[in-house]
Amino acid sequence: MGLWTILFIIAAGFIFSILHFFNEQWRMFFQKKIDIFASFGAGIIISYIFIRYFYLFYIKIEKLNSLITIYILIGFAMFHLLEKYIYQHIAKEKLVYELKEVHSIIFFIFHFATGILLVELVKVNLFEGLLFVLPMLFITAYSRISMPILHEKIRKRILLKLFLALSTFFGILFDLVIRIKPELIYAIIGLVGGALIYLVMSYMIPREQKWCAKSFFLGLISYAILIFFVWVLF
Repeated sequence: MGLWTILFIIAAGFIFSILHFFNEQWRMFFQKKIDIFASFGAGIIISYIFIRYFYLFYIKIEKLNSLITIYILIGFAMFHLLEKYIYQHIAKEKLVYELKEVHSIIFFIFHFATGILLVELVKVNLFEGLLFVLPMLFITAYSRISMPILHEKIRKRILLKLFLALSTFFGILFDLVIRIKPELIYAIIGLVGGALIYLVMSYMIPREQKWCAKSFFLGLISYAILIFFVWVLF
């Protein structure tokens, strides 16, 4: 990779980290528009997953083994269990407190894997990385795997919060420094893909009146057009 490509990856890592760390302030500032932003982001993510992400995954499957699709199932199931045993008990403070470390670990692993995947996509070409960044920024800002959802005890410990906020950046550095086996990359693609499907289908697609359906379809169509435009030209 060239110098400018590496600088882009590092800059993206810092942007993710800043959004992680100041996510609560971001949500408070845009509180009245948060449903519109989240709905727009859901449209973008759905377009990316079904038009581009699965296409890249299909290419990887051809190079390895169709059994790799099990990782999608694992990623989906992992976040379903996270929902079942943590989020659905959000009113039961004791249980949420006891599982706060588990939630934090899953948060770190997911965003660490996102950093690795960003580097691998940029290795394909810069535009693949760019197409990946925007959907993941919306996941970072509005999904169930975002910083404000972590337990308050975690968020108030500044050093721990900073460490978690740097999870994507750590994943980027890890991939830049250490050569990762292709089999692990394929597993990460599957796990992140399964998680993305669950997060978007469960929480970000508009179902209630408070969601802005127009914003969802605007995000869906506009990003689909952008992906096809990049696909044809590059």
